[in-house]
Amino acid sequence: MAELDKQEGPHLESLEGDCDVNARWNSLPDVLVIYIYEYLCDYARLQMACACKRWRDLFYTPSLWRRRRVHFIGLKAENKARRECQYIKIMGRYLKTLTVSFGKPTYRTVKVMALAAETYLKQLLYDSKLRLTGFVLHHLALEHCWHFWISRNKVIGTLCRLFRRLRYLETVTVVSCRLSLLEGCRLLESLGRGYAANTLKVLSADDLFQTNIIPVRHKRYVHVMSKFSGLTQIYVNYGSINAGILDSFAENLSNTLQKLTLSIEKNVSNFIIPSEVWKNFSKHCRHAVVTLYIYVTGRLYDPTQPLVKGVPVAEVNAVSWASIAQHDHMQGQIPLLIRHVGRTYSDTLEHLTLQLDQNPPIDEDLLYLLNTCRKLRHLQLCCCLAVTTVDKIRLLLVQNVIHLQSLTLNIHGLNEREWHQLRTIQQSLIDAINGRS
Repeated sequence: MAELDKQEGPHLESLEGDCDVNARWNSLPDVLVIYIYEYLCDYARLQMACACKRWRDLFYTPSLWRRRRVHFIGLKAENKARRECQYIKIMGRYLKTLTVSFGKPTYRTVKVMALAAETYLKQLLYDSKLRLTGFVLHHLALEHCWHFWISRNKVIGTLCRLFRRLRYLETVTVVSCRLSLLEGCRLLESLGRGYAANTLKVLSADDLFQTNIIPVRHKRYVHVMSKFSGLTQIYVNYGSINAGILDSFAENLSNTLQKLTLSIEKNVSNFIIPSEVWKNFSKHCRHAVVTLYIYVTGRLYDPTQPLVKGVPVAEVNAVSWASIAQHDHMQGQIPLLIRHVGRTYSDTLEHLTLQLDQNPPIDEDLLYLLNTCRKLRHLQLCCCLAVTTVDKIRLLLVQNVIHLQSLTLNIHGLNEREWHQLRTIQQSLIDAINGRS
């Protein structure tokens, strides 16, 4: 049991009986003991369980072992896999959500990490008591340093076999895996053809493929994406869907799909989905809304091109960085994007987030959006704004022009006098928001 986290330490089997039953710590309620357990690492939990028999019994409370995070990195990955396999043998029947992540490998450590991952995934595969409902795979990043194809294929093959076997899987997150086309399609097919085809509700596949791959150009990928029939939420890159995939969503997910999240971070001008296709999607998937994550990367392209009419956009998140803001052509992109969103999605937009570093002046464009999007309820601003603009937002709230329920402001670039002005209108702004919540 001590191998849960450390190789040496106390053993539950060495406990012979209760300690002093009259001790004050022994009279703690079970609920409180479990609450304390939740904040401890495995080794600390094990030490606590050796205090008395009652605490040892509470050590096996299923709710303490529902979630697990496993991180493989460097030459320590082999020992990590061995300890986590021991955990699966003891507590695997309680596990519901598993997160597996990887550190950046080197030419020297990649084979060790691959062998450790394969060993651990096989332990999951052959555990008959495993009842996973959520699986998260973070930062596999196979396009970096994973040059040994045999060990790489073994990891992907074992993972696909695991996905086909899991009977209760509801949520799958495969983010930043950067797989080849063949590997990515194998992974999706294992979900679409296994037991998960009937149970899967949430699929998150941002950056599933390598950066030089355009999956929508390949029939195998388009075909496998049309096989899911019970999804309620989908998270993918904009370049990972096309008109055919959207039509299949409209046909197969009309009664289930609730949210489609798309990230736009590069030029997609050659893959823009027409407005008519989006209108057909909205017509069939009446309960579905679209969330956009727009990363203004500084490349020479128009970020408003994929934002056509007919998309049921309910949330927009725009992000840029300080180094990007130094590009001259960026001075007009962000204001143009804000104004375009306000003009195109005035009837549907409910949530807007702007995370902009050293952005050009956007005050007039933001006020235009606020006056246009009357359904906007949540606004988060992390950018440069004038204090007068914040005061105008307050007036719009007081005058019932906008009906925000939440407002988050993180304004940078203000001097001391401007901060003082902002504090003078802070309470009035808070009162106006509280009146709407």
